[in-house]
Amino acid sequence: MREIRRAAGKSQEELAKVLGVNRATVSKYETGVIEPSVSQLVQISKFLGVHFREFLDDVEAQVYEAYRSGFDAGVREEEISNLAFHSVMYDDGYRLTKVEVQLVNAFSQLNPEGQSKAVERVEELTEIPKYKKDPPQD
Repeated sequence: MREIRRAAGKSQEELAKVLGVNRATVSKYETGVIEPSVSQLVQISKFLGVHFREFLDDVEAQVYEAYRSGFDAGVREEEISNLAFHSVMYDDGYRLTKVEVQLVNAFSQLNPEGQSKAVERVEELTEIPKYKKDPPQD
């Protein structure tokens, strides 16, 4: 992030002002001590005039490219949240199954009310023995 900020001719103070944080926080973002939130990543990208992909590591970039075909031309915060979710899963060594990817993609197309209803429906399904997973064997 530091190299991109410097190439854009912006100071840590300027970026901090845009983000509503202090300069020390920007320094911590740049050194990897802490990571900016999704909404801050959007703000940083816009302020520095780069695509948010510039801040992604290799795995995150691969995930982004895999889901890019479903994205609109503009960057929306929920899209980046989806990307962040996937990258966290990859960092933890977990790989989504095809069905899980389908579920996440369908869920992301719903408005907040629809998402709430979808969660209710899935929770209802977990109460039906026919749909429950078998308990793990020790």
